[in-house]
Amino acid sequence: MSQPERMKRAPADGSEWSIITLLAIGAFFVGIGWVVGVVLLWRSRVWSVTDKLIGTLLWPGGFVTGFVFAVVLVQAGGGLIAVAVVAVLVPAGSAWHLWRRAEQSSTSR
Repeated sequence: MSQPERMKRAPADGSEWSIITLLAIGAFFVGIGWVVGVVLLWRSRVWSVTDKLIGTLLWPGGFVTGFVFAVVLVQAGGGLIAVAVVAVLVPAGSAWHLWRRAEQSSTSR
């Protein structure tokens, strides 16, 4: 049983890499870059809804907010270093997931 036409994923066209970049480091641009990345992510037909939720919710702000949060946690000391590592790895994992899914989409033409 095939998905309805409106639900099918479109093949990647190259713009996906700019979306992933904006999601990962767009917060460097006063946060506006990340917001633009989220809007473009949700408008894209390359990713599924699950992929879009991962890109949006797994560490909003990408690496920038992850690094800031990690620095604050490391300065606090104690057992928070493990949480700081997670704060950096989660946006990396999210970007990797979106990249992998875009690659799958571009090879399935």
